[in-house]
Amino acid sequence: MVAKSKTFDCVAMKHEIQERIAQRTQGMTPAQLMEFTRREAEAFRAESAARPKRTFSEIFAEFDREQESRLKV
Repeated sequence: MVAKSKTFDCVAMKHEIQERIAQRTQGMTPAQLMEFTRREAEAFRAESAARPKRTFSEIFAEFDREQESRLKV
C-alpha cells in the first residue's frame, strides 16, 4: 500500500465554514436563526436528492483516482 499525503486540512475547513455561517447569521434573532437553519437544511436535502446515488466504494474509488492524478503532476 502506498502512503498518501494529506491534501487538505479537515479541521481548518470546518473552522472556515463555521466562520462563514457565523458571519451570515450575525445579529439574527433565535427565530430567524431557526428559519435560516431550516432553509439551509431544505436546500441541502434538495441538492443531495438531485445528485446521482453512489456507493461509498464508488465515491472512495473516485477520490483515490483524483488523488493519484494530483500526485503524478
